[in-house]
Amino acid sequence: MTTSETSLIRNGTLAGIVGGLAIAAVGMTLSALRGTGFWSLPNGIAGIAVGPDAGATREFGVVTLEGVALHMILSALFGIVTLFAIRRLTKEYMLTGVVAGLVLWVINYYAIGSFIPGAHALAELNPVWMGGMLHALFGAVTGITAKRLESPLAYMTKSAA
Repeated sequence: MTTSETSLIRNGTLAGIVGGLAIAAVGMTLSALRGTGFWSLPNGIAGIAVGPDAGATREFGVVTLEGVALHMILSALFGIVTLFAIRRLTKEYMLTGVVAGLVLWVINYYAIGSFIPGAHALAELNPVWMGGMLHALFGAVTGITAKRLESPLAYMTKSAA
């Protein structure tokens, strides 16, 4: 594996995890404020793998941990894909991240949600505006983080000035 491939995997993984943590925090808070429960979002994510009934709970439990683990794994993978697109296609970190996040949301909401019962239940848990906004946020945070990881010396030099 080349240095470029290694840094793609490392930086994309880290950027995706940071983006995933950001939208998890915002999404869980919004879910609590909307009255659907603080733990409903990670539980709903687990429902993709373990079924909509298991994911429908609002309480913290093993299903919550499964949802968090699945979300972080998927966030890392999408972070790698996003950074790959940035490097190969655009060189625009934040814009590409936001577009990638929105494309991911459309795929999740309309394609995957139409044939996996747990994904459909998760798509219905969040209103359209919330799901789209969270995935745009994922892309923005992932893009910004990837840019910082890709050019740490330039960032440190600017910060010191």
